[in-house]
Amino acid sequence: MDRKAKFKTGIQFKLDRNKHKLRHFLGDFARQEDGVMLAFVLFLLLIMMTVGGVSVDLMRAEMERTRLQQTLDSAALAAAHKDNTLDPKTVVLDYFSKANLASYISSDDVQVEGVAGNRAVEIRLDAKVKTQFLGNIGFDEFKVPAAGRAEQEIGDAEVSLVLDISGSMKDNNRMTNLHKAAKDFIDTVLTAETRDRVSLSLVPYTGDVNAGREIFARLNARHLHDYSYCLQFTPADFTRPGIDPEDHYLQGQHFSHTDGSFTNISCPTQSYETITPFSQNVSALKTQIGKLTWRERTSVHVGMKWGAALVDPDIEPVITSMASAGLVDNAFSGRPASYDTPTLKTVVLMTDGVNPTTYRIKDFAYDTPDRRYRWARRPG
Repeated sequence: MDRKAKFKTGIQFKLDRNKHKLRHFLGDFARQEDGVMLAFVLFLLLIMMTVGGVSVDLMRAEMERTRLQQTLDSAALAAAHKDNTLDPKTVVLDYFSKANLASYISSDDVQVEGVAGNRAVEIRLDAKVKTQFLGNIGFDEFKVPAAGRAEQEIGDAEVSLVLDISGSMKDNNRMTNLHKAAKDFIDTVLTAETRDRVSLSLVPYTGDVNAGREIFARLNARHLHDYSYCLQFTPADFTRPGIDPEDHYLQGQHFSHTDGSFTNISCPTQSYETITPFSQNVSALKTQIGKLTWRERTSVHVGMKWGAALVDPDIEPVITSMASAGLVDNAFSGRPASYDTPTLKTVVLMTDGVNPTTYRIKDFAYDTPDRRYRWARRPG
C-alpha cells in the first residue's frame, strides 16, 4: 500500500472515530437529566414576576383611588359648607393641591350649583394612574374614577325647647346653667340663614304648663277661671302627641299651698312662664329665658306633652289663627307642617330629674267660682 493510500485510510479512520465520539456524546447528552427544568423554571419565574407586577400596580391604583375619594369628599363638603365665603372651585382645587393630587383634577371636573346656604358641589373625575410593571405588556396606565356630591340646604324645621323650672333647679347653679345652655341653643338654631324657615317654641314647665291666654282661648276648653291657663290632661291624652283644638279639655286647677319653705302654685302665673309658640325672635326668647327662676314641682310628662303638641299638625289652626292676629310671625302661618313633608320636627328637653308626687283638688271642692277663688287666694 503506497503512502497516499495509507494517508487516506488514516483520515477515514479519524473521521469514523470522531463520528463515533459525536454520536456517543449526543447520545449521552440526550440521556442526561441535569438542567432539564431550567427552562420551565425560567418560564414560571417570568409568569410570577408578571403576576406580582400586576398586583403591585393594582394595589397602587387602589391606594390612589382611596386617596382621591377621601380628598374629593372632604373638598366637596368644605366647598359646599354654608360658612364658606371662598370660590367653591378654588377650595376644591386647593384641597387636591395640598394632598399632592393636583395632577388628577381640573376646574372643569367641579360643578357648583346655588349659593352659600343653599349650595351643591359635585366632583367627577377619571384619574389616570401610571403603571410601573404592566407597561412592558402594553398597559401604561389605569383609569381610576372618583365622584362625589355635597349639598347643604337649610330646610324647614320646628323646634320645641322644653325647660325645667322646678324647685330642684335652685341647687348647684342648675338654673344658671340652664339659662346659658338654652341661650346658646337659640344662637345655634336661629341664625340669619334660618330666617323664616326654623321656628322655636319655648315651653317652661313646673308641676304644669301655662299655655297662655291666647293659645287657651283658641282651644275648645272649659273655661273655669282667669288665674292661669293650664290644661288638665287625662291618661288617654298621653297616648298621642297632639292637642286637637276641637277636643273638650278641662282648664287646669289653680291653687296655692304651703310646701316647706316656699309656696307652690299649681299653674305658673308669670308672663315669662307661659309658652312662646313659633318664634324666631332671638332677643325676646333670650330675655324670657333670663327671667326664668325655680318654683313649684316637676311634671316632665306635661312639659313633653306640650313640646310634642307644638310640632304636631293637630294644633295648626291655633298657630295660623295667632299668625293672622299678629301674635306669631306670619312666616309660620300654616305650621306645624304635615308629617308627610320634609320639615324637621325636634323636641329638646332640659331637665335635672324625675317627677315627684303632685296633687290636685277633688272635683266637688272646685266646682263653683267661690271655691276656685278660695283655692287661688288662700293657701290650704
